[in-house]
This record gives sequence, structure tokens and C-alpha cells, in this order.
Amino acid sequence: MLSFIKNNCKKFLHLALWLKEESKNNLNQPC
Repeated sequence: MLSFIKNNCKKFLHLALWLKEESKNNLNQPC
């Protein structure tokens, strides 16, 4: 169970970082 939480935590952090990068890219591009 603990390893499951750890793995999900890593995935979540990766996703959060990816979303941050994506939003930066989107902000730099005019709509």
C-alpha cells in the first residue's frame, strides 16, 4: 500500500510539473 502511494505521488508531481510547463508554453503563445 505504501509503495502504491509513493508511486502515485511521483506520478502526481510529474503531472504537476508537466502542467506547469504546458501552461507556460500556452501563455507564451498568443491565442
